[in-house]
Amino acid sequence: MAGLVLADDQKERERDLVTAEMIPTTPTKLSFWEKFFELHYKMMFVSTDSVQNHMYSSEPLEWPLMSRGIAYWVSSSSNAQIHLLGNVIIWYSATVCLFCYCCLLVFYLLRRRRLCYDLDETNWNQFQLIGEVFLAGYLFHYLPYFFIERTLFLHHYLPAFAFKTLLLAATLEHLYMVLNNVLKLRSVACFFILACLVWLAAIIVVFTKFSVLSYGTTVLSTNDVINLRWKDTWDFIVHKN
Repeated sequence: MAGLVLADDQKERERDLVTAEMIPTTPTKLSFWEKFFELHYKMMFVSTDSVQNHMYSSEPLEWPLMSRGIAYWVSSSSNAQIHLLGNVIIWYSATVCLFCYCCLLVFYLLRRRRLCYDLDETNWNQFQLIGEVFLAGYLFHYLPYFFIERTLFLHHYLPAFAFKTLLLAATLEHLYMVLNNVLKLRSVACFFILACLVWLAAIIVVFTKFSVLSYGTTVLSTNDVINLRWKDTWDFIVHKN
């Protein structure tokens, strides 16, 4: 009984998503310069009018785990749609590596206080530079949103996410260096490379699967949309059977 109620609530929400937020149902064809001027005009003026209680708004705490996306367009004749959603593998991996880097930084600092120098000066300076550029860049672009009183969306997180992605790559490189050069665990380092290759393959698979939401050119059935909803909080639109 509870399952039926939840299903009915979800269908009702999907109907509301189509009608309440004025999501375009017809493609817009603009030239490059028309797109260029419209984008900059809206950045300068339209964003000053904050939309309250938008169905696709989100909070900064939701961004690291990509709890919500943003619908930009849905076809009037099918469930084809354009939805802002990141690659879940990269998104979650970057969040894990952010935590991993912070833990390593604390570990190294505590060890150096005890005069235990696990890294030589070159590698230590490089590790510090990662934090000074990528971690600091991430925090400077992310933390201010906790103090902004306006409606926020996932796209506000993208500048911070760019820094976090760079931090992801730098952290993976550092982990390989530690395994291969510091700990001298050659076999483990080889396994780490293999794991990274599998990880890259998973990224490609996920990109291919969700690319239909990036381009909006693929006709989707109801089941197709439901299969793409890996999280209950992802509000994809279903308005055609």
